[in-house]
Amino acid sequence: MRTPKLSQGTSTGWYRYYAGFSEEFVADALTLLDLEPGAVVVDPWHGSGTTGAAAVKAGLQAVGIDANPALVLVARGRILGAEVGDSLPSLLDEIVLEAGRLRDTGIEDPLSSWFEVQTAQMLRGLEMASYHLLVDHDVYRPIAANETLTGISSLAAFIYVALFEVTKALVAPFRTSNPTWVRFDQHQRKVEADWPTVTRMFKDASMRLASALHTDGIATHTRARFEVGDATNLPLGDTEADGAITSPPYLTRIDYVVATRPELAILGYGRRETQALRAKMLGTPTIGRSALSGSETWGSTALNLADRIATHESRASSTYYLRCFQQYFDGLARSVSELRRVVKPGGKAFLVVQDSHYKEIRVDLAQVVSDMARISGWSEATRLDFATRRTLARVNPMSRRYRQDFLATESVVTVQ
Repeated sequence: MRTPKLSQGTSTGWYRYYAGFSEEFVADALTLLDLEPGAVVVDPWHGSGTTGAAAVKAGLQAVGIDANPALVLVARGRILGAEVGDSLPSLLDEIVLEAGRLRDTGIEDPLSSWFEVQTAQMLRGLEMASYHLLVDHDVYRPIAANETLTGISSLAAFIYVALFEVTKALVAPFRTSNPTWVRFDQHQRKVEADWPTVTRMFKDASMRLASALHTDGIATHTRARFEVGDATNLPLGDTEADGAITSPPYLTRIDYVVATRPELAILGYGRRETQALRAKMLGTPTIGRSALSGSETWGSTALNLADRIATHESRASSTYYLRCFQQYFDGLARSVSELRRVVKPGGKAFLVVQDSHYKEIRVDLAQVVSDMARISGWSEATRLDFATRRTLARVNPMSRRYRQDFLATESVVTVQ
């Protein structure tokens, strides 16, 4: 099996997501699953949709769930048929023409966190025009105001991904050395761009994304369900899935929602809505109100880790950091149990995880997942390790106080 790690500096041509895994790894995992045509593959942390796209291409049914609506749209757009390229230029011209009438929206826009008013209005005009032409001709509602993404077709999602790409490119001055963090800096000069530049970027991004599409588009919508949801409550019946390929957020307190702030702003997510979304994510650095204590469902490795963190001498170890770990272990254990419920007996699941450190304490996440899998009823759990030096631990200079070696281990845990 090839490494799950995305090669640095390479791209599939589609939306590149920091937490994604490689298409080569998914291809290998699908081969090992050895499923019949039409079998169901589920990914409870679907991200940018690599699992779903590969499964659909292989003639399988794909169910992808993610709590982040921006990523669900990325996944839906990814399975659009390549034949859209022929009609795309005329559609883009129509969107730009319609957007020219909608630029002065007169609303307080989440995009204004990074853009001057007129530039924010240009981007919002393109988004509103896309919505009017491809989602609802009569009534405009920011996607953030919709409870579900029902009605957002693969074509509409594709156009939104092009808007994401434009927005990401324009907010580059607000990015930091941490690739998952986008600043809100009131003292930094906001981005300003003219209408010809914005529309050219929009058209260029759309055509580049179209060149990366590789499904034929015939009935793909009948083979894929990509929805906003929770890994602890999957929209599948008992034993409905034949296998799973997924990667839960790592226990590194990376804020995956903050990494997609610009994309969420395109969807109408302001600070309050973004904060609410952060609170729902596994691995979030924000702390919920409910107090947690150790559970036998976590397994001995997680329980021992929690004990060591609780008694660590470092400041806030027994308060904030302990609650972060407890919150993560609780959500992960419930998710692993839910995965056991939906995958049929004898079916396999591949879970990609990476170890990390709390101060000098190694967090062997692969062993944590293996423990939870056995407790949840999986009869077997094995692991395949890959060494990697690409971690965010180096970003924080304080971490050198506790260790000098930043080599990490990414593991594929196979449960059955």
